[in-house]
Amino acid sequence: MNIERVEQKFQITLPEAARRIAKLSAVMDRDEHDQGNGYTIRSLYFDTPFDKDFFDKMDGLANRRKIRIRTYASSPGFIRLELKEKTTTYQTKRAITLSEEEARSLMAGEYGVLLEREEPLAAEIYGLMTKFVYRPKVIVEYDRIAFAGDCNEIRITFDENIRTCETNLDLFQKDLPFLPAGDPGYLTMEVKYNGFLLSYIKECISLADELPLSASKYCMGRVLY
Repeated sequence: MNIERVEQKFQITLPEAARRIAKLSAVMDRDEHDQGNGYTIRSLYFDTPFDKDFFDKMDGLANRRKIRIRTYASSPGFIRLELKEKTTTYQTKRAITLSEEEARSLMAGEYGVLLEREEPLAAEIYGLMTKFVYRPKVIVEYDRIAFAGDCNEIRITFDENIRTCETNLDLFQKDLPFLPAGDPGYLTMEVKYNGFLLSYIKECISLADELPLSASKYCMGRVLY
C-alpha cells in the first residue's frame, strides 16, 4: 500500500480540539479503526545504533525516514510494518501487514523473516534494516480520534495522552511502564491530504492563525534525549 501526502501537525488546546472535533463530526466520517469513541495506537520504532533517524529529524533534514511496527487496540490482530519517508514537504508511507510471530522476529533482530514475504517492500525494508543495523528503540502509545474522507485521501486526527516506554520494548505486553510525553494541556492535530485540502474542512479546523509543528511522536518519545 502506498500513500503520498502533505502532512502538517499543530499543537492545540483541549477545548479548541473539542470545538474542532464537533465541527468535523458534522461533515466527515470517523476512520475505519474508530467506532465512535476514539482508539489507542501503539508503535515500536526502530533506529540505527547512532540514532540516525532521530537526529535527521531533529536536524530538520529534508530527506529522512522512520521504520515502525504499529498496532491498534481496537483491532488486536491488525499489525503493520511501516516505512515512512519524507522528501521536502511530501510524505510517503508504505506498509505491509504482519503476523504476531513475524513482528516478534523483527523485535528480536531476526530480519530474515522479511525475505519470506513476496512484497517488494519487505525486501526493501530488510535491506535497510540489515545495512544500517536497525534495532528497537522506543514504544510510543497515544489515544486518537480520527476523521477520514475519500476525496484527496483527507485525514484529520487528534492525538492526546502521548506516552513512551524505552525500558521494555515488548510491543505485545499489556501493561508497560509508560512515562508521559508532551504537554498534558494540549494535543496534536494532524492534517493529511493529497493535492489540496477542501475549503469546508479547512474552515472547520481553522488553520489561519497557527503554524505547523516539526516535532514527531518518535522524537517526543525519546525522553532520554
